[in-house]
Amino acid sequence: MLIIFSAILVALFHTAHTETLCAGNQYNTGSQICCSGVINSKAGGHTACCSVEAYNPTGQICCNDVINVKRVGQTACCNTQAYNPTADRCCDGQIRPKPSRC
Repeated sequence: MLIIFSAILVALFHTAHTETLCAGNQYNTGSQICCSGVINSKAGGHTACCSVEAYNPTGQICCNDVINVKRVGQTACCNTQAYNPTADRCCDGQIRPKPSRC
């Protein structure tokens, strides 16, 4: 009896501290992320939001609601594309190699 009661208390404690609402739907903050009202899995390191999609900020970058694979040095966005600001520049939404002018 004590074991069952303890299990119920643990379950209630776990639920109270890990579940919240996303657009009115309950989700588990330990394994899921709410992105603009859409519940996504955190699997694979998807811990950030890009519009309604989750992405992994270690290997990806969100540029104006578009998820891009992050290549070496790509830390900035030009319109919807990631680029390396050390080697390139963004000119009117186009990536141009430095030292070109805009």
